[in-house]
Amino acid sequence: MVVLDHILGVVLKVYQILLGLASLFSLKAAQLFKGQRHSIAMIEEWRAQNPDAKVFWIHAASLGEFEQGRPVIEEFKARYPTAKVVLTFYSPSGYEVRKNYSGADLILYLPADTSRAMSSFIKAMRPSTVAIVKYEVWPNMLRILQEIGIPVILFSAIFRPQHRFFSGLLKVYWSGILQRIGDFHLQDEASGRLLSGIGIDQWTVSGDTRYDRVWKVAQEAVLKTEFANWKGQNRVVVLGSSYEEEETMIQSLVLKYNDVKWVIAPHHIEEHRIASIEQRFLGETVRATEMLQTGKGLEKRVLILNTMGDLGGLYRLGEMAVVGGGWGKGIHNILEPAAHGCAVLWGPNDGRFMEAKLMVELGGGSRVEDMQQAKRQLEDWIEHTEKGKEVGKNARELVRRGAGATDKVLKTIVEKWEGKKR
Repeated sequence: MVVLDHILGVVLKVYQILLGLASLFSLKAAQLFKGQRHSIAMIEEWRAQNPDAKVFWIHAASLGEFEQGRPVIEEFKARYPTAKVVLTFYSPSGYEVRKNYSGADLILYLPADTSRAMSSFIKAMRPSTVAIVKYEVWPNMLRILQEIGIPVILFSAIFRPQHRFFSGLLKVYWSGILQRIGDFHLQDEASGRLLSGIGIDQWTVSGDTRYDRVWKVAQEAVLKTEFANWKGQNRVVVLGSSYEEEETMIQSLVLKYNDVKWVIAPHHIEEHRIASIEQRFLGETVRATEMLQTGKGLEKRVLILNTMGDLGGLYRLGEMAVVGGGWGKGIHNILEPAAHGCAVLWGPNDGRFMEAKLMVELGGGSRVEDMQQAKRQLEDWIEHTEKGKEVGKNARELVRRGAGATDKVLKTIVEKWEGKKR
């Protein structure tokens, strides 16, 4: 296995060279290339300033995994306020958005998983306990941690038979990589059965820590007065992280239902996207920034959310939500509107999201195959108010019942942190 670890390291060195060339033409590649190269120097400098600190290291691939890790970080910090938390990302889409997150003491890119780079990084950091979100596993990272006896916990993990750990020519190698992890906190029993099938029995079904995060955010969400005044006595449908597909779908419904108001929170809030929405719903729109600055636009039926941080409060305003991404790479966060009691609607690309399956089973939302089906479902909820309310109630109950994973994960982390034996 160690031989394959080193071969993988060589492959990654070649990848670094190619990444360096790509960085000349791609901002994302440039961010990753620069971030990985500077991580070791940054951790060495930080460690020199904090020579005696006890370190909890948590690693997340990107932004979605960070949201799963965030409640664990914050509960850990609440219990151990003097401990130092180092947070690493692999993806620029995670690091660049959360590089100023106040819950961690140091935020870095994970260096390339070569034996030399990872050894230098871990030697400089000297972590006491390591937690990894979902299944972001790196062979040399885990080998080195295992060799020096640092406990590793993987949480909010969900595995499928087609993952490289359980199928393919390198199945034996990748299953061996998982053997380097001490404790697994899983989202479901099926993942546990897969692990048992390759000889790993130190697993617990704890659930998904995202439920804790969205439940807390929902309880703490602030609805600004201007938005509440805009709603008035109208029902509200919220389009969260929308694309043109969802916006096109509701166009005729905006004209059809005069007693319904609509929030459109596009996935990208660049000016050209905002302008295209205004053109589509000509004369019916007001931008959130305009409403907040001037108090005007309360009579408009389409509120365009062109600000950051307000979507949670606006989900509180809604009775129904359409979540984008289902006609693209995959649905965005359907748990957030569910936590506010919205009946949730999304497109067909939801195969990687267990919460979508659970929400349908519990009657808290609808997966639709095409835009005509989506339109019919929205019309049904709008025209049969009590039916829509019942779906929203079921959605909220799903999130409430799913909360609690963080406490289970933290119990294991605390045991390792304090050096206790199970």
